[in-house]
Amino acid sequence: MFQFLKVKLRECYYSAFLFFVNYRYNGQTLLMYYAHEGNTKMVKTICTVLSQTDILALINCVGNNDNTALICASCGGHTEIVQLLIQALQNANADIPLVLSHTDHTGSTALTAASFYGHTEIVQLLLQALQNPSAVTQLNHANNGGVTPLSCATWYGHTEIVQLLIQALRNANADIPLALNHADNTGKTALIYSAERGHREIVKLLLLHGANLANGYSQEIAGLIALNNNSTLPQEKLLSIIQNDDISWVSTDFSHLCSKNHDEQNILRDLATWGVILGNQAFVTDMILLRQDSLPLAERTEYLRLALQAQKFDVADIILESVYDNHLSIASSKQSLLNYSLHLMVIECAPPSVINFLLQHGAVPKLYTRESCEEDQCLLETHTLFQKKRLDENISLLPSNDIVKENVGLRQSLWRNDQTLFHAACYSGNHLALKTINEYGKSSL
Repeated sequence: MFQFLKVKLRECYYSAFLFFVNYRYNGQTLLMYYAHEGNTKMVKTICTVLSQTDILALINCVGNNDNTALICASCGGHTEIVQLLIQALQNANADIPLVLSHTDHTGSTALTAASFYGHTEIVQLLLQALQNPSAVTQLNHANNGGVTPLSCATWYGHTEIVQLLIQALRNANADIPLALNHADNTGKTALIYSAERGHREIVKLLLLHGANLANGYSQEIAGLIALNNNSTLPQEKLLSIIQNDDISWVSTDFSHLCSKNHDEQNILRDLATWGVILGNQAFVTDMILLRQDSLPLAERTEYLRLALQAQKFDVADIILESVYDNHLSIASSKQSLLNYSLHLMVIECAPPSVINFLLQHGAVPKLYTRESCEEDQCLLETHTLFQKKRLDENISLLPSNDIVKENVGLRQSLWRNDQTLFHAACYSGNHLALKTINEYGKSSL
C-alpha cells in the first residue's frame, strides 16, 4: 500500500511539473524563457526530469513570433543550452533535421539566427547535428527576405562562420558556387554584402570558392583584395583583371620576370594568382605564354588547384593545355599534374564536377607511396610545403572542428603513408568522389 501511494505521489509531482513547464506566460513556455535567458541549470533540470516524449514535445512547442526554445538559445548565444537541447533530441531519437528546419516569423532557422549573431560554437553544434544532405538544405535555406545563413555571416563579417559554412557545403559535396552566388530579394549576393561592408577576408574566401564578380562593385573588390594581400598590389592592374579591361601591361610586366627584384616578383605572382581565381582567361593565357620557360611545375599545379577550387574550368583548361603544348619534352608532367590534382581534390572533398573534369582529361586514380611515385615525389613535396605555409599563415581562419583538422593533416602527409585514392576518399567522407570515379570506369588501384 505504501509503495502504491509512493508511485501515485511521484506521478502527481511529475504531472504538476509537466503542467508547470508547459504553462505559457506571454506566449512562452518556461523552456523558451529559460533558453532565451540563458538559464542552463533550469534547462538541464527540465531535460533531465521529463520523459523523452514530453521533452520532445516541449522542444517543438512554438511561441511568440513562431520561436522555439532552440531558436531562442541560438539567438542568445547560449551554447550549453543548445547542446542540452540537441542531446535531448538525440536521446529521444527525434528527426533532428526536421526539428532544426523550423522557421520563425521571419522564415529564419536556428542556423540562420546563430550565423546572424556570430555564435560560432552554436553554428558548429547545429552543423554537426545535421546529416550532410540536410545540412545542404539548411545552408541554402532562404528566409522571407531571401537571406541565407551564409548571407548573414558575410554581412556581419563573421569570417570563421563563413569558413564553417563553406566547409559544410564541401563536406556535403554540395554545389558551392551555387550557394555562394544566391541572391536575396534585393538581388544582393554574399560577395556584395561583404564588399559593401569592407570584409576583406570574406571577399577573398568567397572568390576563392567560386563567387561570381559583382557588377558595380569592381572598385570595392579590387581595393579589398589589394589591401588583403601580403604584398601591395597595384589596384588599377587588379581592376583591369576584374573588369576584363585592357591588360596590355601584362606583356611588359611579365617579360623577364626572373630579372626583377624579389618584391616585384611577389607582386606579379600575386596578380597571376588572382587572375586565375577570378577566371580571366585572356590574362591567364598571356601570363603563362610569357612565363612558359620559367614557370615551375609546382606553381603551375597551384594555379590549377585554385582554378578547380573556384570551378573556373576554362582557366583550368588553359593551364593544362600549356603543359601539353609547350612542354613536349616533359609531357609526363601533365599526367603527374593530373594524377596529383585528382588525389588532392578527393581529399579536399571537391564536388563531382571537379572530379569528372580531371578524369575526362586523363587523370588516373593511382597509388601514392614513397616507392611508387618517384616521378611525382618532387611535385608532391613542393606542393605540400606550400600548403603548410598557406595554412600556417591563415591558421586563424581555420574552424576548430575535427574534420578540418583531419583533412589538413591528411593533405600534408597522406602520400607518405601507403594510402590509395580510395583510402583518401573514405577517410575524408567523400563518397561522391568514389562513386564518380567508379562510374567513370577507372579500376587501376
